[in-house]
Amino acid sequence: MDVYTLAVYSTLLTITVASAMLLTHKHMFAGTALGLNHIGYAALLLGISIAPLSLGFTQSSIYIVFFSNCIYTVAFCFLLTGITILREANKYLLVISVVVTVFTIGFFFYNTIIAPSVTSRIETRSVLVVTVCVLAIYANCSGTKLDNKKARFLLNLTLFINALYMVIRTLSTLIEGTIIDYHLTSDIHKLSFVVTTITVVSLVFSVFWMLTDRLLKQTYRSSITDELTGLYNRRGLKELVPQFIQTRRENNTSILLVDLDHFKTINDTYGHDYGDKVIKHFSRVLKETCRINDLCFRYGGDEFLVILPRTKKEQAIHIANRVMTHAKDSSSEELSFCRYTASIGFTQIQINDDWSSLINRADSALYKAKSKGRDCIAQR
Repeated sequence: MDVYTLAVYSTLLTITVASAMLLTHKHMFAGTALGLNHIGYAALLLGISIAPLSLGFTQSSIYIVFFSNCIYTVAFCFLLTGITILREANKYLLVISVVVTVFTIGFFFYNTIIAPSVTSRIETRSVLVVTVCVLAIYANCSGTKLDNKKARFLLNLTLFINALYMVIRTLSTLIEGTIIDYHLTSDIHKLSFVVTTITVVSLVFSVFWMLTDRLLKQTYRSSITDELTGLYNRRGLKELVPQFIQTRRENNTSILLVDLDHFKTINDTYGHDYGDKVIKHFSRVLKETCRINDLCFRYGGDEFLVILPRTKKEQAIHIANRVMTHAKDSSSEELSFCRYTASIGFTQIQINDDWSSLINRADSALYKAKSKGRDCIAQR
């Protein structure tokens, strides 16, 4: 294929894909997928930068060529910005992106307006792409967002192939020597249009793979968590509890069943909105006092369940005391309308337990704590 045909093909495909990405960001994600719009604009600008070639402009149209190269530079720096934001990587990469843009445009100004050189412009483009791709790979690898590993690998592979091609292209340019007419360059330079289209398609696929995976995880998470407290709900309990009802080696798992004392009185006296504040406060108490591997559930209206894996009796009772004390002390300080207490039933999983026998024993222990006067821990 000649350069004109390749340019037309690349321009149309890239702009179409970019438009689809930007429309998806606006309507499907309602503008909430941070970084996606930057990547969409990067693809759009990339298509626009190729457009002059498809319209017949040559290297003799120096201002058009300068404009095209500037757009190309901004496109790749938008790409780095988008990946940095999408993956929640180090914000210093955004500053680096601006610096790379300024310096690269300066080089293009010199190689287009002051000392025109097709060869130098190709080399500048290659250095730009390699630099941005390396930084983008770093952003993808160092980002704190827990995205799908295969999608992240595909994104890295796409960026790596782009950088590798540009290294090969630079070496080929050095071997060829001075290039007089860009439209008469060798096939290695024409391949840049193919690499561009493949890059855009693969980039879009990997990004949407990440975002789709996030949506699926968020949907699943919403289905197993309580909306008010953020703790696991009964569906989450049903899915997570089988791993704890196992053989003898798991018999150090402990269970806390917690009930807020006189919660109905709080609701009747202050109203359900204030009752919700108490529920939310206690859920925060559980998150702050339990360990990272402990599982906390909203078991009922004012009942909570805590599973303490690999926890012996003494340690479990210590955690239960910490929960009870923190709830009583912090509620008197943080809730202006009331101070509440909690009763806790404690038990440990036994060799032949199923979930029914285990929860019944915890419930019996909780009843015992209430019959003792509440605001205490009882064991069965």
